[in-house]
Amino acid sequence: MSSKKVINKSMVNDFISISNASASVLGNESIRIRQIEGDLNIHELDVRLLKAAPAEWNFYKPLGDNKMEQLIISIMENGLLNPVIVWEGIGEGQSYTVLSGHNRIEAYRRIYEQTADSNYLKIPAFIKGRDDITPEQAQEIIIDTNWVQRELSPMEKAKSILKKYAIIDNEASERRRRKRDIVCQDYGLKGRQVENYYKLNGLIRDFKDMIDENLLTIKSGIKLAMFDEETQSWMLEKYIDRLDYKRTALLKSGMDREQIKTVLEGEEAEYVMMKVPKELKGQIAEIIKNHGGVN
Repeated sequence: MSSKKVINKSMVNDFISISNASASVLGNESIRIRQIEGDLNIHELDVRLLKAAPAEWNFYKPLGDNKMEQLIISIMENGLLNPVIVWEGIGEGQSYTVLSGHNRIEAYRRIYEQTADSNYLKIPAFIKGRDDITPEQAQEIIIDTNWVQRELSPMEKAKSILKKYAIIDNEASERRRRKRDIVCQDYGLKGRQVENYYKLNGLIRDFKDMIDENLLTIKSGIKLAMFDEETQSWMLEKYIDRLDYKRTALLKSGMDREQIKTVLEGEEAEYVMMKVPKELKGQIAEIIKNHGGVN
């Protein structure tokens, strides 16, 4: 039985509407893409000369079957909306490392396999010369373009920021002092958001997976990341069904296991929301403090 799939063309409108919605909110991110592409000319490159970036650079998940099918339909009906970005290879033989466009190239290959249309053996590409950029800059292009062009999972965002920080930290430039501001500007985030995503990198693998699967909230993940891996594993084993934010919100850095146990085995905390006039906030805070409320 053939492994080739019949393309469902009814999904193309969904893909195009998603693309248009994403484009409408890019803001600074679209400017970042133009900076990456620069003034380079677009070339038609043989897809057989293109190789994937190293896995440690391109740690993003490929498109799932449905989204890949939508991408294929969009390309067949509308052409390629954004050229890929590649880096000229070093050594014998002509080759290029893909920095942006792994999914688009895969779509071209699948279209050619299904149609035998030789037009899909070549793909429009921006070429970075072998001496134009460093390996660190190449990796930064991968991170930046994925952030702008993809709908990333929370943990992909967290790892992107971790990698971006590491790249900037290795530079001998003034960017090192401004790395959080740079990430905020390039990715359209607030400083607190950057810090929170960064903290998620301290989670054990199981908690990271739970966040991406919507089984654990980002807020709970930030709280759990305060503890070492052994303590996290213990909480996972003992309290996997009691890690809702109403409980994890009460966890504090430095708590020992007995204190954590008391928090997680307690009843769910109840919260009361009320509006307090500005002139009474100080008095209300003092009352709560004196009666054993939260600090």
